[in-house]
Amino acid sequence: MGFFFSTKPTTVFSQSTEQSADIMSAPEYVNLLHNACQSCLKRRPQFIVTASGPENQRVHRAVVYIDDMEHGTGTGPTQMAAKHVAAYKTLVMLLNDDKFKSYLIAIGFSG
Repeated sequence: MGFFFSTKPTTVFSQSTEQSADIMSAPEYVNLLHNACQSCLKRRPQFIVTASGPENQRVHRAVVYIDDMEHGTGTGPTQMAAKHVAAYKTLVMLLNDDKFKSYLIAIGFSG
């Protein structure tokens, strides 16, 4: 028995071509990514989050690293929103990786 998610992140903020997830309605992509990495690799992904812009208009950028390799990136008005976008993009990328594909399909993640 797995978790089935059919929704993609809802856009609440757009900067350039990057989009953020509505963290209130998006599935917990960060948790899904952590679980997938723990299950398939026995280690956790690393998130590096930076911020830029004036304090009242901060733009946060998150980058996911797995085994010291950069994977998904995301931007958003908060650290959490940026991490959700980066995690979602990483999960979509991992659907093409044989180590992760069967696990992600088993839990119902289809990108």
